[in-house]
Amino acid sequence: MRKKLFGLVGFVTACVMVCTSGYAATTIDKISVTEGKVTVEGSTDTSTYLTYEVYDRTISEPAKTDIDGFGEKYLTQKGDFTLRFGMKNGGSYKVRIFDGVSKVIGEFDYASQADRDAFVAGITTILSTPDTAVALLDAAFADPANRAQIKTIGLDYDAYVGYAPELKAALCQDMATKGANQTLNETTFRTLYTNAENLAKINVGGLTYASQVLDALNYSFEEISHTSITDTAQKAWIEKAVVANKPYASADALATGYQKARALYVVNGAKVTNFQEKVMAYATLLGIDTAVEYTTYIANASYPVHSTAVLALASAKAETVTQLLAVLDAAVKSNPPSGNTPGGGSFGGGGGGGGGGSMPSKTPTVNKDITIKPDETVPENPSAEVQTKPAFTDMNQNHWAYEAVSTMKEAGIINGYQDGSFGPDNTVTREEFVKMIVVAFGLENDAANSYFHDVFESDWFYPYISAAFQREIVKGDSLGLFGVHAGITRQDATVIAARAMRTAGKVLSNQRNYAAFKDEAHIADYAKEDVKELYCAGKINGTDAGVFEPGRFCTRAEAAMIIYGILR
Repeated sequence: MRKKLFGLVGFVTACVMVCTSGYAATTIDKISVTEGKVTVEGSTDTSTYLTYEVYDRTISEPAKTDIDGFGEKYLTQKGDFTLRFGMKNGGSYKVRIFDGVSKVIGEFDYASQADRDAFVAGITTILSTPDTAVALLDAAFADPANRAQIKTIGLDYDAYVGYAPELKAALCQDMATKGANQTLNETTFRTLYTNAENLAKINVGGLTYASQVLDALNYSFEEISHTSITDTAQKAWIEKAVVANKPYASADALATGYQKARALYVVNGAKVTNFQEKVMAYATLLGIDTAVEYTTYIANASYPVHSTAVLALASAKAETVTQLLAVLDAAVKSNPPSGNTPGGGSFGGGGGGGGGGSMPSKTPTVNKDITIKPDETVPENPSAEVQTKPAFTDMNQNHWAYEAVSTMKEAGIINGYQDGSFGPDNTVTREEFVKMIVVAFGLENDAANSYFHDVFESDWFYPYISAAFQREIVKGDSLGLFGVHAGITRQDATVIAARAMRTAGKVLSNQRNYAAFKDEAHIADYAKEDVKELYCAGKINGTDAGVFEPGRFCTRAEAAMIIYGILR
């Protein structure tokens, strides 16, 4: 049956169906018509060859004169097969496949080249009058008379019919704008429609269609395609970021938007040691290389600045370039340069000596604008502890150190144990705490040496203690011992943290006056000034009882909180 549509010949078609007969060893799984070719996909138990015949759908058992097309498919093995062939005339057809034992039948609709050319010519006519094009395009794409032409060209007629009105309008408007006064052929029409459809799905449909569109486009970033991303959370975040940066004005803009989303994902996941490297590597792609926030960040690059940015991104990832620039700006402003702050991205060695530490109370006030560098707490046997995702099994949100521990875990600074626990009340040894501090402030130095009688080059903690020793953050006792395997006292942890902070150029400002602890007399003279400085800066507190407990061993939760405090 034929009828006229805006001067074109339309062709009425039925839905594609797949039919089987008997218990065939061969099955048809899918029939599609794209770019003027029919593709039949299925599977077979034969490993020799298949024959196929094409004839009018209304015929149940065709005679020789009824066959409109035929062919053979030679196989090398059993399994999946694909047949691909063209048709001369439009119509509703059956394809019957014979595997030597039984026959299987499928059905499809097909529009001839003449019908497709006539349809595309009609679209060209519509686009020549932009003022009325949107409404006429919508009518043409939704008309059942054009279903076969649209499907044979390679587009999804049924999908268009099911789109929301606003998505249809966006699709047609984009085509009307970009296709105005163009003379289309089948290929350029398909490209124009497909690009408009993808843009409409992202710009209007958002997350509803993001995965579908990006899977179909399958862009690659650094030789990794979208569909090959195995981490479902990563894939979902990238799709969300692509949508967050809409609207896109063109197919090229969408492709660039995808690249930016992938780059943002890398920057969001960077650690302090390579954060600046990643930001600089993608600055041009992200379009921030001339932004004031970026150039100011590079001019003031320092470990505290990187730490602030990394922790901020661990708490709330930047889905847009604007959000990333805001993070860089805030990181620089919260870490003003000082006279002894090394430039660049990481710090080497040098510092102070001694130990020391005061820890937070059980009810600290946490400032979420913090900065931290990747580290981990390492047990005496480092292999006993592995990376796990927060939250830890033995810490819930009511724990006084939960925010510090979970945020630093997310930033890659600390780890839990293999069973998923954190062990917040476990004692931290002196070498474990030094390792945390060295990594947190980026003080690693493979060339550093130390000369403690109880620290040997074969020890896992040797490079960390050596780096701290070279910076004079730690020093031995009168016998030349570091004190390995011993728990670190609260006052020693404070002193080590304070000296590492100064080595890294971290400048603190007073937030409150010093209130002497009830056990003030028990704080060692070498620790008094550091305890006072960090207390007045609001980085540490005493216990709820108003005591500091300088000689008590520091716990893992307390160690996390003191690092969390001095780096924010």
